[in-house]
Amino acid sequence: MWSSGLRPVMYQVSASCRKTAGSKPGREHELFLVVSSCRELAHIGVLTAVGVTVTVFPHTNGLQYAKESTQAYENDSPVPVPSKIHNMFLEVKRDLLACASSLPSHDITHERLDSIKPYTVFGFEMFNLGWLRSEYGCWLGVPEYFKYFDGCPPSNRTKVNNRPVPWQEPAGQKLKDSLSISDDAKQFAIARETLLICQDEPDKCFVHTLGNLSLSAAVARSLYLHLNLSAHPLVVTGIMYSVVFSIGASFWFVLNDYLAVQAERTADSAAALLGERYVRAGVEYCDSIVRRNQALRDLMGKDGDSIYTACGNEQTSLRMRHVPIVERLNFFKEKLDAINSQSSETKSLAALEL
Repeated sequence: MWSSGLRPVMYQVSASCRKTAGSKPGREHELFLVVSSCRELAHIGVLTAVGVTVTVFPHTNGLQYAKESTQAYENDSPVPVPSKIHNMFLEVKRDLLACASSLPSHDITHERLDSIKPYTVFGFEMFNLGWLRSEYGCWLGVPEYFKYFDGCPPSNRTKVNNRPVPWQEPAGQKLKDSLSISDDAKQFAIARETLLICQDEPDKCFVHTLGNLSLSAAVARSLYLHLNLSAHPLVVTGIMYSVVFSIGASFWFVLNDYLAVQAERTADSAAALLGERYVRAGVEYCDSIVRRNQALRDLMGKDGDSIYTACGNEQTSLRMRHVPIVERLNFFKEKLDAINSQSSETKSLAALEL
C-alpha cells in the first residue's frame, strides 16, 4: 500500500504525464502542416521550373534540335543557303546598323547581329529560333523558295498536301506567281524577321510564364487552405487544381498571342523606318503572301477553307497568333501613300521656288 504522504506526489506526476501526452497531437499536427506546406511549395517550385524550362529550352540548350526539325533537306542533306541570300543578309545588317538610333525598341549592335545566322527552312514562312542573350545565338529561317531567283521553283520540290503542284492549273499558276518575288522583297522579309529577333521575345515569354505559373500556384494554394480541402476527398482537390490551372493556361495563351502580335506590329513599324525601298518591298512581300494563301486555299480544297479566308488571311477562332496579312498589307500601302504624297509636295514646292 502507498503511504498517504506519497499519494499527492504520484497524482501530480500522473497529471503532468497526462498533460504532456495530451500536447503531442498538437505538436504533431503543427509538424504535419509544416511538412505539407514545404511539400506543396516544392511541388509549386518544380511545376514552375518545368514550365519555364519548356518555354526556354528550344531557344537555348535545345536550339540545335529545334533547328534540325525545321531544316529543309534534299537527298538527306540540309539545303544550303545561297551566297546571294548571305549577301542580302549582310546588306540588311548594314541598313539596320545605319538606322539603329531611330529604332529605340530594338537593341541593335554589331555583336547581336553577328550572332544571327541564316538557314533554309521547309515551307513558305520565315522562321526564327534562339535567344540573343544566350551563348547559343539565333537562327533565322529562310524559306526554300527564296533560293529560286528565276521565279520558277521546280515542281518536285514544291508540294501541297504531299502532292506535286499542278502548275498548269489557275491555282497552281497563281501560287507560282506569288513565289516569284524580287530581291528587295526577300531583303525586306529578312530585315523584318531580324527585327523580330532583336526584340528579345524569349525574355517576355520567360517573365510571363514564370508569373502565370506562380500566380496560378498561389491561387490554388490559397483556395486549398480557404476551402479546407484537406478534409475533402482527393478528387475534389484534383478538380480545384485542374480548374485553376486551366484558367491560368487560358490566360497564358491570351497573353502569349498578344505579345506575339504586338511584336510583329512593332517589327513592321521599324521596317517602315528603314526607307522607301523597304516600304515598297513590304507592299510587294505582303501582297505575295495574300496571293499565295488564296492559291493554297484553292489547291487544298476543304482543308484550305479551314486554314485560309477568301481574302488571304489565316482563319482564326479563339486565338490570333499573327497580325492578319491583309492588315499588314494595308499598313505598308498607307506608308507608301504617305511617302508618295510627301514626295509630290516636295516636288511642288521645288517647282514653285524655281
